[in-house]
This record gives sequence, C-alpha cells and structure tokens, in this order.
Amino acid sequence: KANRTYKLSFKYAGWTEPSESTISITDKNGENPLEISGVVTVSGDAQNGNSDASVWANYEGFFAVPADGDYVLNINRINMGGNVQRQLVMGNINLKTAEGLTFADDAAMPKYAPGTYPTVKITRNLTADKWATAVYPFAVSGVDNIAVLDSYDAENGKIGFTTAASSTANVPFLMRSTSAKSEISLSNVEVAAAAATDATASEASLKGVYTATTVEAGEGVYNYVLSNNKIYKVGENAATINPYRAYIQLTQPTAARALSFYIDGEETTGIEGIAADGMMNGNVYNLNGQHVESPRKGLYIKNGQKVVVK
Repeated sequence: KANRTYKLSFKYAGWTEPSESTISITDKNGENPLEISGVVTVSGDAQNGNSDASVWANYEGFFAVPADGDYVLNINRINMGGNVQRQLVMGNINLKTAEGLTFADDAAMPKYAPGTYPTVKITRNLTADKWATAVYPFAVSGVDNIAVLDSYDAENGKIGFTTAASSTANVPFLMRSTSAKSEISLSNVEVAAAAATDATASEASLKGVYTATTVEAGEGVYNYVLSNNKIYKVGENAATINPYRAYIQLTQPTAARALSFYIDGEETTGIEGIAADGMMNGNVYNLNGQHVESPRKGLYIKNGQKVVVK
C-alpha cells in the first residue's frame, strides 16, 4: 500500500565459507528499487548448515512504499569466489506494517527506512524547567517549549533563540518541559534519513550529533556545551555529550567572559555561562551546579560528565 512503511524480518543460515548477500525490494519488473537497510552475512555457526535455530542469524530491515502495487524481494549473493557453492536458507519470514520507532538515550539509533510511522517515542529524562539541546530526524513537539537558533552577538556574548511550535527534522534545537518528563510520544510522524544539519546564525552554530561525541577545544573555533542549565566552554579537557544532543560552536569569539542565552529577546532565566576555567577544566560540581572543593560519596559532574564518588 502507498505511503506505508514495512518491516521485514527473518532468520537465516548457510553452508561452506562466509558470504554476504544484498537485499533489495523492486517493482515486479525488477526495477525502481526501494531503500532498505541491511546486508545478510553468513558466518560462524550459522555458516555450517546447523539445523539448530538458536545459531541462526537474524535480519531486520525497513522500507517505505511510494505507490500501491506488487513488489519483489531480491536476495543477491556476493563474494562468491571461484566455484565455491554458498547456500542460503531462510525461515520465519515476516513482513508487516511497521508500528513505530523508539529513540532512546541508552540505545543506538534504531534501524528504519525514511517514511511515516504511526508512533515515535523519545525516551529521555528531562528535568523540570531546564533547557536541553536536542536533534532528531523528525519534527519534535509535545514538550512545553521549543526554541531555535536565531542570532549571535559576539561583542556581548549573547546567543539568541526564538520559540517555535515544533523543531525541524535533523536541525538541532533547545527544548524544555515545565515538569519532569521521561518520554515524549508522537503520532503519524514523518521520519527522515538521519543526517544532522547545523543550525547557524552569524558566526554561531548548533551542531547536532546522533552518537555519543567527544567535543574538544578546536583550532580557530570555540566550543561550548549546555549541561544542567549552564553553558561551559570546552577548555583543555574534552567533554562528552550523549546522542541526540548538540553543542555550540563559534567561529568568532565573544568579547564577554561567558555566553548568555536569550529567547524571544529576553535573557533565559536559570541558564548561566561559565568560562573555560570552570567545569570543563577538571573542577567538580554537584547536581545543582555548585562547585565542590572536596566531594564525598555521591553523584557529581566533572568535565561535563556525571561521575560517582564511592
């Protein structure tokens, strides 16, 4: 059916030497292939013709259908190598409409094909009334406040944002919930291919990441991270940010000692700018952002990351 996204899954095994097979979905004439993820790789116990289903490998892929019609599943073996016969057997083949996707902080980017999904969930702990950076391959709503990058005043160290009803797919933004939240649920979501695009304003950029990323002090650029409602300049020590986050990069340094955020022309309450000699250079802070000289047992923030003192 047109405008539907499907999930294909099966178990498989093979014989003789390791081999790979590519998968494609085409029209009934074998043309106009649809985008589908994954390569079938036969190796290990699965390559020995073992009938025990527990050693068979699993395949899972998604594809979107642009028009009603009949389609063909193609599996093409590659890396044949001489006269070696490499056989492939499949079982438990399932093809069904994809129900939804979950983008979780503690998991890798889910496998999917760009298309419309009935449900999309974001599992992420948002602290009440604190701004957080974010980037997703779909438009986000369902939180109390969303703000997008608008301007940068280098002389006064002001980064300006404007509020919006929703974000734009693959473009980083700020979001805030007025109450603690651990999940955002969206319906009938158009999910694009994951390719983060910088949000830019003058000499400032929000740079989104889809994997855990180490942010370092750059040559000719100035990097900042937002953590616990505070803006920290990355100094000698790098900072690691989680997936689906963004960091600030300036190509024109600010004349001010620290940056400040403005949303709709008003300075953002609660967000505090800290210079490079702060948390990113080894100082320890508690979860309220207060500097701690001699931390005891508990959870703290050091170099932009949570650490446990035992």
